[in-house]
Order: sequence, then C-alpha cells, then structure tokens
Amino acid sequence: MNASKVLLVAALALSGPFAIAEDNGPMVDHSFTASRTRAEVRSEALQLRAGGIVPVNTEADGAGAAVALPTAKSMLTREQVRADLRGMSRQRQASLVDAG
Repeated sequence: MNASKVLLVAALALSGPFAIAEDNGPMVDHSFTASRTRAEVRSEALQLRAGGIVPVNTEADGAGAAVALPTAKSMLTREQVRADLRGMSRQRQASLVDAG
C-alpha cells in the first residue's frame, strides 16, 4: 500500500510541470493585415533580381535590405582564356617530364 502511494505521489509530481507548461504558449497577435498581396511581393522581388539586386530579410527587425549582386567582368575573351589554359597545361606537362 505504501509503495502505491509513493508511486502515485511521484507520478503527480512529475506530471505537474507538463500540465502547467501547456498554458505558457506564445501570445499571437491576429490583427495583422497585409499592405500588399503575395503576387505584388513576388513581382517586386523578381524585378529587383533582374536588376542585379537581391532582397535580404533581416530577422532582427523584420525590415528588408537590398544587396547588389557582385558581378565579375573580365577583360579577356573566352578564346584568350582557353589559350591561357592550354599554355598552362603544356607548362605543367613539361615540368612533369623534366622532374621525372
């Protein structure tokens, strides 16, 4: 009989915090109304990306920032880059032959 009472008291003691924790959920404000539609937001994002700007969401304040995409511009043509690559490949093969 004593063992069952101890078990009952232990079960009640362990289940108490879980029952109380159920009431501590986050307070949700359901009064938010959007100023733009989802389609308007998507359209704006696509326009920014087409212009080379990526919208970035900062979670700290909920405000967005726009960051320009980095663009790499080369002064060489595709054929010049390929010729340089072929030259480097020949140099590497020559150095391997000389070393061996």
